[in-house]
Amino acid sequence: MNTFYITIPIIFALTACGGNGADGVANVDRIVVGAAVSDEVLQSRIGVLTDAYVDDYEAGNFASSVPVSGRASMSGAVLIGDPGIVDGTNLDTADVAGQIDISVDFATNEVDGIASNFHVIDGADFDGQLTLDATILRDTKAGIAGTMSGVLENAETGPSDLSFDIQGNFMGAGASGLVAGGTGRVIYDGDDIDALGLVFAAD
Repeated sequence: MNTFYITIPIIFALTACGGNGADGVANVDRIVVGAAVSDEVLQSRIGVLTDAYVDDYEAGNFASSVPVSGRASMSGAVLIGDPGIVDGTNLDTADVAGQIDISVDFATNEVDGIASNFHVIDGADFDGQLTLDATILRDTKAGIAGTMSGVLENAETGPSDLSFDIQGNFMGAGASGLVAGGTGRVIYDGDDIDALGLVFAAD
């Protein structure tokens, strides 16, 4: 069981890397899911995520344009908590943290990803993963829209179905980073339990 302690403001951490897949992801062969990172690395990624989300995303420092060809592989961190984390003001209340690997195809406008290696903060690991299925929106904010869904479980909770509507924006020169989030629901034991918020950042 991995336990980690977050002592810095919680937001997305960005680290470059590559991508592999999961059922329901259109381009599964392009996503390389990285090995589980250490608690220290994940904490560092969450710290960078904070900078990306608060300093850049909330300030509107979006990429001015998105390439029309080529591909990019990105990785970073993802946080799950109450819906309030999506506006960037309550990230330190997130309950669950994990890592995310993303493949972007600029020619086809497809954005696919796998979020994995989730941990309850100061608690148990989760089995399972969430898959990102999104489309590039070539508007003035160089954004994306899509969904993230999947099943997570551990010995304490059993399987829970999570689904989120995701919106986000590319950041940096050449759209080298991606910051996104959205709200969704968790269904546990057949019951619609509660609303959740999810945020992630990757580069």
